Amino acid sequence: MIDIIIQTADLGALSVLLAADPSHATHGLVLLASHPPVAPQETLQRMAELLLLAGANPNHHEALYHACQHPHHAILDAILASPALEPPWLSHCLLRKLDFNDLSGLQKMLHAGADPNLRSRQGDREMSLHHAIRRGRDTPTLHLLLHHGARPDIINIHNHTARRQAIRFGRADLGATAPEATPTDYWLYQLWHQPAATPPPSPLTPQDHRLLPEAAWMRNHAAVSNMLQSGFPVHAQTHSQLEAIDFAAYHGDDELAEILFAHGAARAEFDAAKQWLVSPPC
Repeated sequence: MIDIIIQTADLGALSVLLAADPSHATHGLVLLASHPPVAPQETLQRMAELLLLAGANPNHHEALYHACQHPHHAILDAILASPALEPPWLSHCLLRKLDFNDLSGLQKMLHAGADPNLRSRQGDREMSLHHAIRRGRDTPTLHLLLHHGARPDIINIHNHTARRQAIRFGRADLGATAPEATPTDYWLYQLWHQPAATPPPSPLTPQDHRLLPEAAWMRNHAAVSNMLQSGFPVHAQTHSQLEAIDFAAYHGDDELAEILFAHGAARAEFDAAKQWLVSPPC
């Protein structure tokens, strides 16, 4: 019943159900955040508020996480206003918000108490600045994080500070130099802007090669081409075993795929990745 009420955005029915049985509240909030119905933002926010007043847990691992992924803030605003919201999960979900280009939503979360220096629980165990750089977020986003106390000198599991990671990703937002950066880091910086004029100053590692799929995720064709011309393996993978060809398929980017085909990627891989993306879950 709660599923139907959420999907039909029936405020009256929702109020009646929650009054009779408030145990539906948390499940309803997760449903609302995960798959919001087509309804005015005012309706979505009111639905979230009713669920929270009935006892929905704003710290449920799916509710806040999915509320962060929408371009509107209707559900997110209601959760952030909940007095039961706890800072740790809010801080972890800050990285989810950074998956999207949403400066105002990010600002709302920081004002609500999200800690930009909380280390993620998985992957590279990175903080908000690391994640923002890896996701290609713009300079105002980095400056907002810095304004709220994000530290550019904390390392992730690869011993990369955020300012060093910025250099490796071809950016000078956190400074054109870093005390901990290596000659290889500066060589990698150039690849984001122009073809390499010299070989790398030291042998590249799989972690260095990972920049290729990262550039493909950002759809930075020039950087992808420069990296491939410098000898990056076309099948280099992210920590989650995704390759540049997978991101070309994800974006439906045929031009990027052609660049990868010219350096050894198989068209069958591209087609298989596209098919996987449209296949219904088992």
